[in-house]
Amino acid sequence: MVRRARLGPLERQRPLSSGAAVQLEVFGGQPNEFLGFPTWPPPGALFRKLFVQGTGVAGGVPGRLGGLSAAPPAPGSGDQLRYVYDPKDPTPYVGGGWLNFRKDGPKDQRALELRKDVLVITSEPFDETCDLVGVVKATLFMQCSAPECDVVARLCVVRAPKKLRWPDLRGWSTGLGPGSSLNLCESLVRVPFAADSSGAPGVKHIDIDVGVVCCRVERGDQLRLHVCSAVHPRAMRHPLGTGDWLLSSEVGPPAELMLISDSSRPSCVELPFFAPASASTSRCV
Repeated sequence: MVRRARLGPLERQRPLSSGAAVQLEVFGGQPNEFLGFPTWPPPGALFRKLFVQGTGVAGGVPGRLGGLSAAPPAPGSGDQLRYVYDPKDPTPYVGGGWLNFRKDGPKDQRALELRKDVLVITSEPFDETCDLVGVVKATLFMQCSAPECDVVARLCVVRAPKKLRWPDLRGWSTGLGPGSSLNLCESLVRVPFAADSSGAPGVKHIDIDVGVVCCRVERGDQLRLHVCSAVHPRAMRHPLGTGDWLLSSEVGPPAELMLISDSSRPSCVELPFFAPASASTSRCV
């Protein structure tokens, strides 16, 4: 039986051709372009990890913009990224859900990326055209000032602009750079953050299946990881309170969250790469 893999916001209801057991439409590919595989997840993927890097500390406080690098953190080095989640102003979602058809599917995330409660972590531009096909995973090492909080990981592709427009100029001025940032897949997990013996917030190792993807990344494009703590109202916000969520409207104080990446706690995203026949997977990242 020929089956269509359900790819969430990237799924398209088109007729399937005969042949491979799994056929996937390529987001960013040619019109009606499908890739066929005998099984799911597709065999033959080259899995590569991109590691989180920070961009320094301003005024003694880690920032929220970072980078993704193929090189793991060097021994003795380490970076931190920081954001504050406020249940009174939960992070909204833009695209990727079915709550509102006008917001369904891949949408430009640049307005969301300006919020102070979203970490935005971006790779260097790609040297070669590659296909991402399979399951995206993230490993995050995080601290939180609250005993429990939600963590959202989202993968986006940043399309290199063919012509500069006002949002691209604004992106340069805010440190995000040019190009539209389109959501590919995301996942939300609820995480208990236990304190250590001194009562200070402990570091939690979080493994997340971010989602499934079939996307072409062109030369000059970038990949971008979001980390935040809400996709409101598609998922109920975490109130950070102690009462019953459904019977009380009381919320707790904002929570500070830290993403840590060093040689012993290397936060990263794992990506399944395929290379078109004209490209080399060794140069995809």
